Amino acid sequence: MVVVDDEAPALEAVLAGLLAQEHARIEVLVVDVRPMGDRVGNESHGPPSLTERVGLIAPSSLVVHAPSVAGHGQAVATGLRARSAERAGSPDPQFLLFVPGQVVLGDTAVRRLVERAVEVNAGVVGPKVVGPDGALEETGWRFDPLGSPVPVVPDPEPDQGQHDVDLQPDAVAGAAWMVRADLFAELEGFDPDGVDGTGHLEFCQRARAAGAAVAVVPSAVARRVGVPDSVRHPPTLVWPRFRLRRLMASPVPVLLIRLPVLTVAALAGVLYGIGTGRFRHARGLLGAWPWNLRRLGSARRWAGVGTFSPSSIGAGDHRASWWLALRRVTTGRVLAGDDDRSDGLRHLNSAFSAVFGPGGLAIMIAVAVLGFGSRSLIVDGLSPVGRLQRLPGESGDLVAGWWAGWRSTGMGTSGSGPDGLGLVGLLAGIWPYSSDSLWTVLVLGSFAVGAFGIWRLARPVGGGRSRAVAVLVYLAVPIPYEALRTGRLAPLAAYAVMPWLVRRLAGAQAMAPYGLRGGEPGPGARLRSLWSDVLVTGLALVALVGVDPVLLVPATVVFVGLVVGTVLTGTTDGLSRLMMVAVGGAALAAVVHLPTVLSVSGSDGRGWAGWLGGPIAGGWGATDSIGLEGIFSLDAEADGPSAAMALFILPALALVAARGRHLSVVIRAWFVVVGAASLLVMLDREWLGDSGSALRAVDPGVLLVVVAVGLAWASAAGVAGLGSDLAHLARQVHTGRSLRMVRNGLLGVVVAGLSVGVVPVLAGSLAGDWGTARTDLASALPGTGGRLVDGQLVRGGIARVLWLGDPMVLPAAGVPLASPGDRSGPWDPLAMAVTDGLPDLSDQWTPGETAGLAELRSALRSALDGATHRLGADLGRWGVANVVVVSRSAPVPEPGIERPVPDRLLEVLARQLDLERVEAVNGALVVYRNTTVEAPFSVVRDRNRRVVPALIGRRSMGDLVIEAPADGALRWMVGPDDRWRIRVDGRPATVLAAGEAYGVAHRPSVRVATGSVVSLKLDDGWSTGRRRLQLVMAGLLALLASWARTSRDVSLAGEQERVNR
Repeated sequence: MVVVDDEAPALEAVLAGLLAQEHARIEVLVVDVRPMGDRVGNESHGPPSLTERVGLIAPSSLVVHAPSVAGHGQAVATGLRARSAERAGSPDPQFLLFVPGQVVLGDTAVRRLVERAVEVNAGVVGPKVVGPDGALEETGWRFDPLGSPVPVVPDPEPDQGQHDVDLQPDAVAGAAWMVRADLFAELEGFDPDGVDGTGHLEFCQRARAAGAAVAVVPSAVARRVGVPDSVRHPPTLVWPRFRLRRLMASPVPVLLIRLPVLTVAALAGVLYGIGTGRFRHARGLLGAWPWNLRRLGSARRWAGVGTFSPSSIGAGDHRASWWLALRRVTTGRVLAGDDDRSDGLRHLNSAFSAVFGPGGLAIMIAVAVLGFGSRSLIVDGLSPVGRLQRLPGESGDLVAGWWAGWRSTGMGTSGSGPDGLGLVGLLAGIWPYSSDSLWTVLVLGSFAVGAFGIWRLARPVGGGRSRAVAVLVYLAVPIPYEALRTGRLAPLAAYAVMPWLVRRLAGAQAMAPYGLRGGEPGPGARLRSLWSDVLVTGLALVALVGVDPVLLVPATVVFVGLVVGTVLTGTTDGLSRLMMVAVGGAALAAVVHLPTVLSVSGSDGRGWAGWLGGPIAGGWGATDSIGLEGIFSLDAEADGPSAAMALFILPALALVAARGRHLSVVIRAWFVVVGAASLLVMLDREWLGDSGSALRAVDPGVLLVVVAVGLAWASAAGVAGLGSDLAHLARQVHTGRSLRMVRNGLLGVVVAGLSVGVVPVLAGSLAGDWGTARTDLASALPGTGGRLVDGQLVRGGIARVLWLGDPMVLPAAGVPLASPGDRSGPWDPLAMAVTDGLPDLSDQWTPGETAGLAELRSALRSALDGATHRLGADLGRWGVANVVVVSRSAPVPEPGIERPVPDRLLEVLARQLDLERVEAVNGALVVYRNTTVEAPFSVVRDRNRRVVPALIGRRSMGDLVIEAPADGALRWMVGPDDRWRIRVDGRPATVLAAGEAYGVAHRPSVRVATGSVVSLKLDDGWSTGRRRLQLVMAGLLALLASWARTSRDVSLAGEQERVNR
């Protein structure tokens, strides 16, 4: 039986194959279910009709026209009824052979099928199907626990008899198959409302449930001559309908157990399809439900047949896994091969396999050394040093501060810091252990993330040896260890993310070995469309700014280095593409970070300096303090030659010896190095502005990280062809017997350079803490606690701390002590910061010029100029209880950076009548207690103008409750003034301006009576609107990038053709 539902271009070949069979008793029945028939209108001339076509090949065949019949099952039933009526005297057939696919059966196929059916008493038998090229395409099917069909042959493969032992699947191939006529009649034929293209599957299920055997006959072969059945019946549409219909036709106990599971998996599949751009998959899962619900009655008619028969898949077979069954529904993938793990697990397995390849031993040694060297930090945690301070006691404050656009730093600022702070807060909220352990994982994880990024960057360049050397070079640079020791957060962040950014830009350029331009792509190179590269790059830049905005500066350096390096290789391949991707990605990132763009544009008065953190954030020393020695030592604080200089040997030799595409990589890598080093020198010597330049907000270590990435990249390219390249170089410089000596000598220099470069890391690992301090400044600061937490009540608020010293050693970010217009005086290197209690991570980004900091700076400058001897009164008005002068990043005798303050500063503070020096404090600090401190939240009495601390409680970060202790004017020493909304006893209060009658002199206030309950709530309306827009745009960009990534794969031939054009 052949059912024709289209123009059937291969019909003649199919019929010819049937008539050529050795089996003598074959009767052909053709059912034409095309709605339009053969001709349209009154057309008298045209192609032959279906009857004529069949008559030319098989004149004894019966052709049944049934244009009103829908579905394969009804077409078969109609054809069998017509055959019974037309040939009533003919004997009934013993077997029914269905040929729904465009296949040609081998001459002996029908005979072998009949013989096998009789031999093993099988109810259903089928051949194996091969493609036009002879590749094996289909033998049979199995069913997983959720009813998804799983092909025995997942992908076409050469037919070597490898599947001939699997002779009893759950269902036979659908292109051609045979069933005993009595069994077909007993089971009432096909499901009339079944899913087209699945007749063989549902019938074999019912046949096996009835006790009939299903068998494959490997000696019977059908060759496909038309389009595959997957084209005529797309699996994304067919499988969800089939799976759900067979489940609805199952007994009630099975239905009740499996329907909820299938529903959840289908919903997850819809989300997966939408998220990855597989819309047909999502539409198929959704459309299967209304399609089946309209046919629910007919499905339940088959419930007694026992649809879900036990599968023949063995218990140990991976295809029987419930996990794989759920993944098939969710992802729409077949998952029928020997390795059906997720892509992530396969990639992880590949990475582990690569470790045991060339260079794997070096990688394992590096991992062991890092773990051994960090053992004390892993066990005891990190001590707060510099910018590496603890997470807030309330982890939700990081999220709330990001959402509201407010931090308590600097007595209240509208600068929320990087977006990454909110993500850290979210992680802390779900982290099952202490926040200190999470912070330790994040900080030490930067080493692993950066090393893995270098591994990915070097992968297309060469084999395992290249990747191992690149990782060793990157882990041997002193930058992250020095940043860990001195508490510098920005270099650690750059160390983690910059290799990934370089890999992204190199891939966007699509120049060999990262693409097809100029050669063949290397291992792991992904070919993407231009639109996909723009979206993914935009997403990468969004993440980059979220980690730390200053990282945009080294990102720009990398882009310029790639452009210049490419031009100097003598080609412009990929430059236009790189520029389009960079510009497009930057535009998308700017849309997502619209609040940041508005800040940089100056709409809120902050500008570039306020966004990047100001010149003091970079921690630069005196002019011309770094020099080439610091660059070659990869340490801005270096005061002499170091072992890190040996890491330049291999990249320098690669620049001379490398050839071909490896030389192209080396040149681009070196210009990334030169670009970062040049910017470092220009900033150090103030060639790009004075010490107040916004670019000096970039930590020197961040630019040195770019140098390190370039060195590791060039080292990977140099090692990729090291043997042949050195031999070629040796032939250039010498010939004769000494050729091998020159080659081996150069190789020895490379090995010696790498060995010398890693010695400091090996030595530093012995201590177990990389030389970091094990106690922090807070341990040497008596009487200072943490900040207010939810539900806590305190009288007057948390006492504040004023920190003075070099910005490199302060435990919080602040503002310059010198006035904005006076950066040439003796106070230029010093900074001041104010924290509520002890500092934490939220205090590590500059608050900008707040009203409170401006007033404190003015008071300090007056004291330094000798205009006042009661500095404590001016500071105490803002709740500053302690003045701490910091000269060292860690307590004595712990290792740390020393930045002594001018003696004049200590002399001025010592002369203040209301500042009392606290004795027996660690030598790293000089602490003064303010004897005239006032509570930040207090009531000024009307009668005597005395300040009475109020009882304050916190409901959330921006929601405070204050109980008035007396009649008078309530003041709150927290800004910005226009961000707070006041209610007294539940009613909106009238805010009195500073100096207004019945108010206070220097601050806004409200009138209260004894016992009044005041609600002080942060107005976050302007910020939440921006954040909502930012989240929507970020989600949209991630969705578009996911969609583009789904369709990123293009054929190498097609891409090569476009490159050639």
